[in-house]
Amino acid sequence: MSPSAAQVKNQMFFAIDCRFAPSAFNMGADRLETSDARATLSGLKRGRCGRDTRARQVSMPHSKCRDPAAGSGQERGKMSTKVFLDYDQAQLDGEMNLRGRWPEHQDYFDRWAKDSQRVRESNRCLSDLVYGDSAGQKLDLFLPVERNGSQDGGPVPLLAFVHGGYWKSLDKGDFSFLAPAYLERGIAFASLNYDLSPLADISQMVAQVRRGLAWLLKQSGAYGLDPTGLYVAGHSAGGHLAAMAMNPVWTGDFGLPPSVIKGGCSVSGVYDLEPVARSFQQVELQISADIVTSQSPIRTVPQRAAPLICAVGSDETREFIRQQKVYVEAWRQKGLTCFDVDLAGDNHFSSADRLAQVDHPLYQAVVDMISSNS
Repeated sequence: MSPSAAQVKNQMFFAIDCRFAPSAFNMGADRLETSDARATLSGLKRGRCGRDTRARQVSMPHSKCRDPAAGSGQERGKMSTKVFLDYDQAQLDGEMNLRGRWPEHQDYFDRWAKDSQRVRESNRCLSDLVYGDSAGQKLDLFLPVERNGSQDGGPVPLLAFVHGGYWKSLDKGDFSFLAPAYLERGIAFASLNYDLSPLADISQMVAQVRRGLAWLLKQSGAYGLDPTGLYVAGHSAGGHLAAMAMNPVWTGDFGLPPSVIKGGCSVSGVYDLEPVARSFQQVELQISADIVTSQSPIRTVPQRAAPLICAVGSDETREFIRQQKVYVEAWRQKGLTCFDVDLAGDNHFSSADRLAQVDHPLYQAVVDMISSNS
């Protein structure tokens, strides 16, 4: 259901701090670059309007799935008013319409699902481990062959991954394909689900992911995992949830020290929810002003935190690239360690593949971070 006029009127958001204007960035020595250009994707089939039709999708009626650029001339004229930074409504909707921008997204989803099924069939996967009291609070855990301890006799480090899907689609099982690249390095891999919109709002999703990470830490002894901490990664909306988990303010709620989050990686993440809430995505996500304030990583940068890796494709939308620059700079201004990895030639969907590409700087940065602290 569309928000009422009163609800829209009440959407009062903070302005972006002008100190973080893109022109002010000095990425410095922490920037990791690759000159490896990716081939342009072409000739792929056009995806359907809407989201993938697997079980965890929550669909809107077809009439709600509009082209953000559509509308009468009169409607387009009204859209010329700036609604966020220098974007008018049509431009902002275009920045937030990732599946419309890359109609080949379904090809990625299909390949990920096929490859992930093969991985689950050929590796020991502990599926649907329950970490909470709702249907979405489950995770899959992959353990390396030396699962009773690492090859040097110590506990096994763990990378916990949070999937994307604009907080309303996709599934932990779609990303099993990432696991083998880490298993072969002696790193356990967990893939987390969480309740999707409209069953949960974003603040509830943030809380659920944190609960899942706490569960993994408390169950570490049963699986031979490192009890002192874990690493968290995510893509797209999952990058947002991983970034929120990097702020260790929540660990005390589970009787855990802040140091249990040893590092993180956010790929094509969302760091400010305001433009999402001002876009056509708001019809489904219904993001409140309070959630924008309390659940946007850029507005909740921690005072202390473990190292963070951020990565965004050069072919991403302008807003996703801008948000990462703002977020990386905000971390560095707090004196925190934040690396940004260049994903040359990658778009919003191909960027996820780099987490499993063993010769890519993103994968190497993640493994180096884990190896240096394990």
